[in-house]
Amino acid sequence: YVRDLRTGAQAFLGGATNHTSQPAFSADGRYVAYLSVRLPPYALWSGQSPANLFRRDLVTDETMLIHSNAVWDSTASTLAISPDGNRVAFVDRNSLPSGNGNPNLYMRDVLTGTISLISTQGLLPFSSQNHAGTGASTEPRFSPDGRWLFFASTASNLATNYIYSIAQNNLFARDLLNYSTLKVSSIRAPS
Repeated sequence: YVRDLRTGAQAFLGGATNHTSQPAFSADGRYVAYLSVRLPPYALWSGQSPANLFRRDLVTDETMLIHSNAVWDSTASTLAISPDGNRVAFVDRNSLPSGNGNPNLYMRDVLTGTISLISTQGLLPFSSQNHAGTGASTEPRFSPDGRWLFFASTASNLATNYIYSIAQNNLFARDLLNYSTLKVSSIRAPS
């Protein structure tokens, strides 16, 4: 459910009472992205237990399927929505294009309909030449202006500004305008 704290109105999400999770709101509160095992607006069981990813416009009451476990044979998880609500980032581990079986970060642009691999060093928004990260990429977060998508990863092949020696969790930033990935920080074990 989504409750409007000004009016007290309550909206029902996902088509199920207990199968909807991980809501993420756009900066203005108009859009909410969430995971659900049901396929709204029909409230039909999707045929698999892993969750599908949706974006709901709370003004027009329209729900859009962002990622389907039935189509991609995989499960979206750990999501984020851009401040303007037009891009949704999510983690997927299975068979999306350019994936390698590791949890990788993808982004769906609602306006263009494209899904792009984010956890890559590649310079193109979506290309078979982009190589997915060699380790798990998780925890997506958009910058307030929507230009950068930050995420944590143990991958060793994401940024040219860092030489990797051991697999460790690092913070990366993907520039969504210039299609480059930078290493922001790392946590090093004491020596």
